[in-house]
Amino acid sequence: MIYALDVDETRPYSLVCDTSEPKTLFILGIIDGVLLSAIEDSQTQFAVSNGSGSAAPDISVNLHGKNVQIVKFGLRGWENLKDKKGNDVQFKSQTLYVPKVGTRASVHDDSMKRLSKEVISELAAEILKASEFTKAEEKN
Repeated sequence: MIYALDVDETRPYSLVCDTSEPKTLFILGIIDGVLLSAIEDSQTQFAVSNGSGSAAPDISVNLHGKNVQIVKFGLRGWENLKDKKGNDVQFKSQTLYVPKVGTRASVHDDSMKRLSKEVISELAAEILKASEFTKAEEKN
């Protein structure tokens, strides 16, 4: 048996490098399979070579763009994120239309721009982990 994704589920997460107190908490959500497929398709290019029939196809993945999209749709908020002056950074969200998927809540570009590439990469990895189906625990 497997468990279905709970698309309303959220969980707090702090970055591995955040060792100070109080920690910055990122509120992570789930990305459903339809949206995740659309993100992966939009960030992957596949081209068949025009050369001989034995040539391997060219496949490329825009990994950083994929991470940005995963965080854009999987991050639900944050707590205790400060600017260099110690002021709280406001989390802004918006609703976006994704072709073949529909409307989804997402992080506003103003908020995304406040996150470094390294932060985006770590958050994307955590969001992906939570967006996979899970097996029921086996009984011994």
